Amino acid sequence: MKSLVRNRPAVCLLLSLILLALVPAVLATSGVITVFNPGGSIQTYPASINNHGAITGWHNNGSFLIVGFVRQEDGTVTNFDATSSNNTSPVSINNNGAITGFCLDPSRPGFRGFVRKQDGAITLFDAPNAAATYPSGINGKGAIAGYYIDVEGLAYPSAFCFLPSALFVDVVFGFEALEQALELRLVRIRRAAERL
Repeated sequence: MKSLVRNRPAVCLLLSLILLALVPAVLATSGVITVFNPGGSIQTYPASINNHGAITGWHNNGSFLIVGFVRQEDGTVTNFDATSSNNTSPVSINNNGAITGFCLDPSRPGFRGFVRKQDGAITLFDAPNAAATYPSGINGKGAIAGYYIDVEGLAYPSAFCFLPSALFVDVVFGFEALEQALELRLVRIRRAAERL
């Protein structure tokens, strides 16, 4: 007991260090919740966050119109509508700030895919023979994966990958998949050769 009394400063220092070591663990489990709503929103649906803290999703703007938004790391919220249809649903944002999702286009029936660059430029796209295109994710290179319903209205959706080179790849199974993969590889080799 006398040794504890003599070593009281050392014991206090040791206990203080142990407590300080536990503080980050406690803070990490408690976290911080930031509540936000785009201006005029009555319902907000965040869909994706990137590694920089930018968030994308959609909200009901109070007039029951679905509008996309991106919330930057600093809290700035920008609303956007891919086609002026008031039905834009972003689903994914990559670390470059590019966003993908789907929207209604007043010029034709069915949902279309879109990609929105960080500067706000929007490009619409459709999977081959698609009545409706639904992107579900975008990676750092801008490749977009998703699914589509074909114009024949088959009951089962088909998968696609939209590459930045504007080349679509249908995801299929069996020998057909191998054949398409080899054909895709040949197309890439030809394009590389043309650039030389």
